[in-house]
Amino acid sequence: MGARRVLVLGATGKQGGALARLLVGRGKRVTGLVRNPTSPAARSLAGEGVALAAGDLEDAAQLGRAMAGHDACFAVTTRYQDGPDAERRQAKAIAAAARASGIGHVVLSSGASADRATGLAHLDGKAAIEAVLRDAGIPLTIVAPVSFMENVVTFPWLWAGLKRGELAYPLSPEHRHQYICCADIAAFAALVLAERTRFLGRRIDIASDAVTGPEAAQALSAAAGRPIRYRSIPADEVRHDFPDLAPLYAWYSANPVRVDIAQLHRSYPAIGWRRFAIWAAEQDWRALSAAADDPPTVQALVRI
Repeated sequence: MGARRVLVLGATGKQGGALARLLVGRGKRVTGLVRNPTSPAARSLAGEGVALAAGDLEDAAQLGRAMAGHDACFAVTTRYQDGPDAERRQAKAIAAAARASGIGHVVLSSGASADRATGLAHLDGKAAIEAVLRDAGIPLTIVAPVSFMENVVTFPWLWAGLKRGELAYPLSPEHRHQYICCADIAAFAALVLAERTRFLGRRIDIASDAVTGPEAAQALSAAAGRPIRYRSIPADEVRHDFPDLAPLYAWYSANPVRVDIAQLHRSYPAIGWRRFAIWAAEQDWRALSAAADDPPTVQALVRI
């Protein structure tokens, strides 16, 4: 039997928010763990039927109390706010809470290729997180997405480039980069939660589409109704703001095929798997013409 009561960690984030809304729409009872229940993002979730629980991902006691009474938990860890040490503490707290609460299923969102010993800080950090949860002996499924389509609008340097009429990546124009959107991550996680026995103990890399930079720019141009060209930039242009990303994109260039997308989509056709152009068409690009330079929230861009 699939989970009927689900705790979503990081519910105001890109992945957690998409999953919480999808599950509520399917009639599930969903609790979102949030740092600040009075934040606009948290209030928006509450208005859509998500119950809120205040908690910190590094606090095992808080997490254990939040997990009590739930069938399953969707877990995500992050290093971008507080660094890799904090991400490891988050994983240890999640593992301890899952053991203490006896929750029946933990679905961890990790990163595609994190199991390949890449030597990259970002992916090796995800591998360490996976190991913490596996070694805890909890009922676990690992879902590992590739790069998010949403990064195009939430990474500051990419958003600034779009406002100038360019999509700027440290990747060659010929490189076919693999992407996934948060809606597809949510749909796949929902499938895992609904079919616990089928997925328990498994680790699955997931991707929605693979496009070159010029193809992505063409899709964005059509969706936004304004010309956007592709520009390949040196990795050093992003190293200052995101030191982990420069070596990561170099690795992407050398390893373009991380997920067998055709086989994945044949195995799970019910997901619907959005093409990059379809995702772009679903966004509200009016913010590109606004005076503000800060990237909008993902929720502010989703149109349908």
